[in-house]
Amino acid sequence: MKNLILFILLLIFISCKKDKVIERINPENNEREIYNYIIKEGDTVLQGKSYTYNQDGALVLKCSYKNNKLDGNLYRFFDSGKLKEIQNLRNGMNDGIAVSYFKNGKINTLLTYSRDTLCGDGFYNYENGNLRKYMLYDSLGKVPFIIRLDSLGKIKSYEGKPVNCFLDSDKIKFGEKFKMDCMLANIPNTVRKVEFIYSDFHKGKIKIKKSGVNYLLLEETKYKKGKNLLYVIVTYKFNKKYYNQILKDTAFIDYYVN
Repeated sequence: MKNLILFILLLIFISCKKDKVIERINPENNEREIYNYIIKEGDTVLQGKSYTYNQDGALVLKCSYKNNKLDGNLYRFFDSGKLKEIQNLRNGMNDGIAVSYFKNGKINTLLTYSRDTLCGDGFYNYENGNLRKYMLYDSLGKVPFIIRLDSLGKIKSYEGKPVNCFLDSDKIKFGEKFKMDCMLANIPNTVRKVEFIYSDFHKGKIKIKKSGVNYLLLEETKYKKGKNLLYVIVTYKFNKKYYNQILKDTAFIDYYVN
């Protein structure tokens, strides 16, 4: 009798643990979609893995849901089975790196998201793998700089500034630290050089307090009383594959010391 009770309890446990599955045919493209779900407070909630297959039975989409929202890595595949795209999602939003590929396996786009907003570097390539376009995104998804190249790697055009600097205040008292942030383009296939030069050529003492691929947090303690005009000069030298081209730009920082 005890063995029978244990068997029944085990059967109930296995039944409860078994994933519930929804399967449907998309009427628009006849793709077969499979979703795992749970029942939560009487409602059907997508939870766990999801798969989509084309008419030939090949996997074209694999992703995960959490509480009815896409969460985790999402993979798209070409009909051939090769990877087409990978995205990282959190709570239904793009969050992290997203990469798409051409059919030949080369990277098409490489983007970074923060809560569904593009930020940092945006790389867009030609099918031969050469850079087609680079875009710098700020924290709001706006684009302060964009550069375009032809399929051979020669610069076609650029807009905006690859270096943009922001001040805590443009007025400080003598003896205080002057602080500023600079956002920089991270153009691929280049070596980047940043220089700091005052308009009157007096030597400052700028320290890099924090740095990343797209930003510098700076402090200056060796300034003069009155007006200070600082040039932040950034130079990008492309590698040999990109004809050793040079792109140069300057940001102007004007501040006053009492």
